[in-house]
Amino acid sequence: MYVYDNAGLTGALPAAWSQMPSVEYMDLQKNGLTGTLPAAWADLSTLEVLYLNDNQLTGTLPAAWSKLSRLTELDLSGNRFCGCEPDSWKTVSVLHDAVKDTPVAWANCSTANVCSASETLRNEVARDPLHWTVAALVAVVAVTCLIAA
Repeated sequence: MYVYDNAGLTGALPAAWSQMPSVEYMDLQKNGLTGTLPAAWADLSTLEVLYLNDNQLTGTLPAAWSKLSRLTELDLSGNRFCGCEPDSWKTVSVLHDAVKDTPVAWANCSTANVCSASETLRNEVARDPLHWTVAALVAVVAVTCLIAA
C-alpha cells in the first residue's frame, strides 16, 4: 500500500487492515492520522516497511508488534507517542533495529508514568500558566527529566 505524502488521510488506523494478505510496504506518512497503533497489525506477517511518521498518533507502542519479524524499516517519528519501547521489541532485534529516530527518552525509560505525565501536560499547556494544576507542574518536571536524560 502506498499513499503519497500529505494525501489528506485522517482518522484512526483501521485494525481491519491487519487482514490484508501479502502487504510488504505501507507509506502513510505526513497525513492527519490520529489514535493509537492497532495491536492487530501484528498479524501483518509479510510487512517489511512501515512509515507512519509525521501524523498525530498517540498512546503507547504495541508489545504485540514484536511478531513483525520481517519488518526492516519503521518510522514513527513526528507523532506523540508516550511510554517506553516495549521489552518485547528489544528481544526481536529486527524490530528493535528497524525503528528510525528512536526518541532519546527510550534509552533510559523505566516507567509508563511518562504517558500520564505527558497527557496531563498536553491537556494543561493550552491553559494560562497561572491556572496550571499541580499535576501539570509535576508533568512538566517529569517530561523535562526524560528529555534531559
